[in-house]
Amino acid sequence: MISNVISAIIGLALFVAFLGIIVVWVKPIPFAIIVLGVIAMVVYDLFLSLSSDSGGPH
Repeated sequence: MISNVISAIIGLALFVAFLGIIVVWVKPIPFAIIVLGVIAMVVYDLFLSLSSDSGGPH
């Protein structure tokens, strides 16, 4: 279980870093808003996935 949490945190950090670099290079504000929405959805899904007892897709 703890390995799932650690893997999820590392994956999330790499994903956010990747999108952060893209947002820096592509400056328009609407794009940054979309990226923030995508990150919020990923964090929400990650929370649901880690909190489920089955460990599989919901």
